This record gives sequence, C-alpha cells and structure tokens, in this order.
Amino acid sequence: MKRIFFAAGLILCTTVATFSQDKGYIAISAGPSIPIGKFAGQGLVANEVTWARLGAMCDISLGYKLNKNFGIAVLIRGQKNETDSEEFIVSYSNFSIINSSVKSDSWRLGALMGGSYGSFPVSERLSVECRLMFGVLLARSPEIDIIYGLAAGLGAIESKQESSTSAALGYLMGVGLKYDVARRVCLLVNGDYFGGNAEFRNVSVMVPAFMGGGTNTFSQSFSTINVSAGIGFRL
Repeated sequence: MKRIFFAAGLILCTTVATFSQDKGYIAISAGPSIPIGKFAGQGLVANEVTWARLGAMCDISLGYKLNKNFGIAVLIRGQKNETDSEEFIVSYSNFSIINSSVKSDSWRLGALMGGSYGSFPVSERLSVECRLMFGVLLARSPEIDIIYGLAAGLGAIESKQESSTSAALGYLMGVGLKYDVARRVCLLVNGDYFGGNAEFRNVSVMVPAFMGGGTNTFSQSFSTINVSAGIGFRL
C-alpha cells in the first residue's frame, strides 16, 4: 500500500512540475486584417482618404509568464491593406469630371510592441490568452495616381501623390485561445484590435503647373480588427 501511495505521489509531483514548466510560448501567426472606422472610411478630407480594404497580417509573438497567470508579451507584426480604387472614382464623380481613373498602392503597416500578458487555464490543455500592448507603429501610405478625364476634346489632367512613411505610437488589445497539442507545441487562435494615428509630412504632390503642386501634410488614423491562427513553441 505504501508503495502505491508513493508511486501516486511521485506521479502527481511529476505532473505538477511538468505543468509548472509552461512559462509561455513563441509563435508565428497569420490571418485577415479588417479595416474599420476612418481607415475604412470614404470622403475627400485628407485624413479620410484611405478606402482601405480587407488585407492580411502576419506576426511573431512571445508570451512569457512571470508568475502563474501573468507576464510580459512582445510582438513584431507586418500588415498590408489594399485600397479600393473604385471608391475613388465614385467620390470624384461628384464633380463635373468624366472618365476618371485611379491607380493606388496598398497601405503597409508594421509594429514592434510590448506589454502585459495573461494566461488563464480552462482545462489541462486549453487556456485563454489576453494581451495589452503598446509600441512603435510604422506606416507607409500608398502612391495615388488620378487621371481626370475632361469633356470630349479637352484631354485629361493627371494628379499624383507619392508614397510616404511615418512612425507613431501604436496599441493593441487582444484575446485568444491556446491549445497545447504536445509537450513543446501549441496552437493559437487570436483576435485583436490594432490602432494608432500617424502624421505624414511633406508628401510630394505632382499636378499640372497651372494647378500649383508642392507638398502636403496630413494625419491618418488606423484601426483594424485582426483574426489570426498560428503555431507556437512552448517555453
């Protein structure tokens, strides 16, 4: 009987020690990026001219526990959202201009962030993961080329805004699930809100000489809902 209790105690201690070694994870995740708010808005005001569409994101993240449930998190992210050229044409059609066309690149966002991390077990293998993070948001605006087609016989006018880069404060709030499939491997599903506001200074704008031209300075807010799935290495 003593041997049975000793063996059971040894197994229990080994099990507890095994789970106590779960200090967090390093993971790579990817998924869709859904623009919301002004980032997905429409209009002719500088900080609303985004027409961002559904995009994609990928990140590498670290969650490290400092105690049973809480710790620190670090994240490196890249994100790309195309622009909807058709919306440019619809908006500019409110003017007496016909046969307009628009060519536009994508919005590109990057981030290096750090913050707090919480892990709350639901079962032996499943846990709820929460993150609140702040850091550097890097943004690159799209190059926009607009050709205004005038009335028959009057030709066309071309306007071009160059791409520009900016850095600003970014923030992220997220929640997800982590499922431990093996001693060193886990699967993750995350949903987060990612945002920030960047100012683009002295952006080159090229228009016909009689229209002036020069540079433009504007601010742009970014708001996206990101849903991702990934695989991680348990620490």
